[in-house]
Amino acid sequence: MSLKGLRVGLFDGDRRPGEQEAIDILKERGAEFVTIELPADIPVQALVMILFCEAGTVFDDITRDGVTEGLNRWPGLFRRARFTNAADYLKANRIRTQLIHKMRDTMKDIDIYIGSPASELLITNLTGHPTVVMPAGFNEEDGQKTPFSITMTGQLFGESKLLAAAHAFQQETSYHRERPVL
Repeated sequence: MSLKGLRVGLFDGDRRPGEQEAIDILKERGAEFVTIELPADIPVQALVMILFCEAGTVFDDITRDGVTEGLNRWPGLFRRARFTNAADYLKANRIRTQLIHKMRDTMKDIDIYIGSPASELLITNLTGHPTVVMPAGFNEEDGQKTPFSITMTGQLFGESKLLAAAHAFQQETSYHRERPVL
């Protein structure tokens, strides 16, 4: 499958395991590459309270029922979200809107980007950009194989190009077919 015309953003710096292999596969299929940066002037980490409030709302019934089994540390975050100040929530969402506009500018010349800087997952959760996470190889230590993954993120409503790139990667690799020994 040709990816001619697909514009892929890359971040400067070291590549995480698996990213270079994905780049090579997409390049071989005709993709073009440009260097990009995610918005750095927005206090993204401060916006995590929006996600906690939204999750707290979704899981309000089980929180009120006291369900905690299998939820790790989430029940405490769900309970805490109930006490978020409305003014702070609205101010955070105004900043979220700025982030959405900056991501639109970042994505205007690319179809997808490969990689996941530390703040990337929070950004895509706040902006709605679709992200594919795929197995991309294994680390082996003391006879134990542990998988690692790569991410590809697409434009809003750009799932078809994103999935085409992910499919191209999986056509050339077999990491997604590996299963743990039971």
